[in-house]
Amino acid sequence: MRTTYAVIAAFVSGVVLVGVADALNPQWNWVEEMASHFVNGTAGWLIPTALVLFGAASATVTAVVLGSPGRSATGVWLMAGWSLGLLVAAVFPADPPGQWDRPPSTAGLVHGIAGMLAFVLLPSAAVLVTRRVRVRSRALVLAAAASVVATALYLVTWVDVLDGPTLTFGGFEKVTGLTERLLLWADLIWLSTVCVVLRRPAGRM
Repeated sequence: MRTTYAVIAAFVSGVVLVGVADALNPQWNWVEEMASHFVNGTAGWLIPTALVLFGAASATVTAVVLGSPGRSATGVWLMAGWSLGLLVAAVFPADPPGQWDRPPSTAGLVHGIAGMLAFVLLPSAAVLVTRRVRVRSRALVLAAAASVVATALYLVTWVDVLDGPTLTFGGFEKVTGLTERLLLWADLIWLSTVCVVLRRPAGRM
């Protein structure tokens, strides 16, 4: 169970770092702005550090799935792509908020592509891996479903911003920051759950 504890600790630590970055940069609202943009603010190093934690822990979960019986080979490759995407996004910082109307920098473009690919790959991996896991787990199924739903919600709000924000919530002009964080949390929950399930094959969840 040490691997599971280490994975969950890394995920929780990363989420806390993102939350601290949000709190230290009140000039940007975390409901509206995606977490990656906060690399340009106070204590910006918190964001790439969180991404490295997420990527490294995800790679560990990928190794756990790879060593499990009845694994989905495609699912494993997709999980590896997710992990790599997070690590690449950590190396190449996002551009500051409010620059949707101008060409992105090279680093910003690489970050955006890597991050988007990661977010698209993980829910597909969640579905494939969950279907092949031999230990039946209702929690794992629900976590995979949450990842898929959260991805769809995020993509809708992300596409909306490209053409100018039209989907509003309360007094917020856009909600891509909120939907991105919900997607991240859903993905991390699935990764944590599959690690627990595979490390406790005799258990029921």
